[in-house]
Amino acid sequence: MGLINKKEAIQKLLEGTPVAVPTETVYGLSAPINNNDALKKIFSIKQRPLSDPLIVHVSSLSMALSLVLNAGDDFKILAEHFWPGPLTLVAKKDSKKVSSLITSSLNTVAIRCPNSKIFLDLIKSVGPLAAPSANLFKQVSPTKAEHVLNELPEAFVLKGETSTLGIESTIYDVKNQTVLRPGSITAAEISKILNKKVNYFEHINTPGSEKDHYQPKQKLWVFESLKTLNSHQHIDHSLMPITNDSKKASEHLYQNLRDFDLQNKPIFTIFDKAWHKDESWIAFKNRLEKASTHWHS
Repeated sequence: MGLINKKEAIQKLLEGTPVAVPTETVYGLSAPINNNDALKKIFSIKQRPLSDPLIVHVSSLSMALSLVLNAGDDFKILAEHFWPGPLTLVAKKDSKKVSSLITSSLNTVAIRCPNSKIFLDLIKSVGPLAAPSANLFKQVSPTKAEHVLNELPEAFVLKGETSTLGIESTIYDVKNQTVLRPGSITAAEISKILNKKVNYFEHINTPGSEKDHYQPKQKLWVFESLKTLNSHQHIDHSLMPITNDSKKASEHLYQNLRDFDLQNKPIFTIFDKAWHKDESWIAFKNRLEKASTHWHS
């Protein structure tokens, strides 16, 4: 338990012990996809239900193609354009290669190639790794090693940098041309590359799709104007500011939620009405809505 180096992480993974690893999105709790005992440990450590599928991480397009059936041109085009990076692609799985534990018995699998050299090095040494966020189920995702150590004291954590994007990857269903979970890569960007219409639709069998995911311990109140916030000033609270830069806001969201949680007061923040129609805010709003207990327009 505690911080370990890359050599130790490889050894732990080969032994069937999950290891928390840094990625550009958030820290993930990883295990080899061909070791069901190790995969079960992920669910146990996170207190995650087996009904919630995991994302498989690969080091190359060729490794991804070895795990799916009839990937199709769109899968290849998007992987070649956005990988390594924060885009997860959903395609029909090869059941001989991908355990039903990973996919919650679905016939599809979610795959991405992370933009993290240290994580890619692990995959090249061990093989494809399943890795949900390295936190207790439905809690705030970790963007630093210390977050994992504080929340999962029994976990081994690979030394690494702070996650730069701060929110989970975009999940795109290739067959249905649908974004299942918004992330830093937008539907418009995917649509432009494929030259076809792409829709948003969140499905319950998608990682992070529960309505109360990303929850801080304190109640989170979100207001769309200063006027509505001021009408609740009688409540003793901490005010969490949100920058008007969507990328920076996303990068710091989980860290801010953790920091303000420590003040042991309800957390108040403002999500400006002007941001609702701006696609660059969709992923941030998605996480903020799920983290919130009260949203006032």
